[in-house]
Amino acid sequence: CNNLSIVYTALGNYELAVEMAREGLNHSEFSELQHSLVDSLLKNKDYEGAQLALENYFSLYDEQTVSFYKHLQHRADWVSVNHKLGNSEDIVQEAQDLLFEIYEHYQENPDISDYDFRDFEAAKNTVEEVLYHEHEGKPALQRRDYYQGISETYPDEANPQYNLMQVYNELEDFEQVNRAARLYLENQQSFLL
Repeated sequence: CNNLSIVYTALGNYELAVEMAREGLNHSEFSELQHSLVDSLLKNKDYEGAQLALENYFSLYDEQTVSFYKHLQHRADWVSVNHKLGNSEDIVQEAQDLLFEIYEHYQENPDISDYDFRDFEAAKNTVEEVLYHEHEGKPALQRRDYYQGISETYPDEANPQYNLMQVYNELEDFEQVNRAARLYLENQQSFLL
């Protein structure tokens, strides 16, 4: 069921992917089925279903009982679902707290395997996307200051540089666009480019 759910998700047939993962969960509490279910629900934009699946997942698992990085991804999914459903009183703070925790984890654990790094990066990207959407409508100078502050605190992170490239381009400060682009390329893992 899990493998079939993964295939259906890859083919874009999210409803069948959800059905297969749920069928598998009727027979087993295999954690991979939980991952497949959450993934297919999110890709199907069924945020209420994803919220329920994540609540169930968190009632069964924690970072001690499953892969730390898969668990981290689901914590990021939780922030994203809260954002989509408007379930947080302060989604910016919620997302920022998790993002900084993720950034600090990397500072303390820079030797993450390539396999785990993909889940780690996915978690980071999920939270960064929430913050991007929360800040995108703000004035360019305010966004510049926000991302500049993050880049000063976490100079090895790529995403603040990527966002600074966009802001500096909008401000037509092309020298700073080039600087941010160089830092982005230096900070981004080459296998992710």
